[in-house]
Amino acid sequence: MNEHSYNGPVMEFDRCIADHYKTTTRAVSPQKALCNIMFRFKKESGKSPFCKISLDARKLQLVS
Repeated sequence: MNEHSYNGPVMEFDRCIADHYKTTTRAVSPQKALCNIMFRFKKESGKSPFCKISLDARKLQLVS
C-alpha cells in the first residue's frame, strides 16, 4: 500500500466548497486513494455519503 497526499479543491455539483483541502491516505491505487479522500471529506464535513463531490485527480501525489 502506498501513501498518497491531496492538496486541492473539493467540488460539489461544480461548486467549490473547499479551496485547499489537505489530507493523506494509504491505498493500493490512486483511484482508491481518491475514493478514500472523498469519503473522509464527506464524513468530516457532515455530508451525506450519497452526495456528489469531486476532487481534482491532478492534485493527488504519491508520497511513498
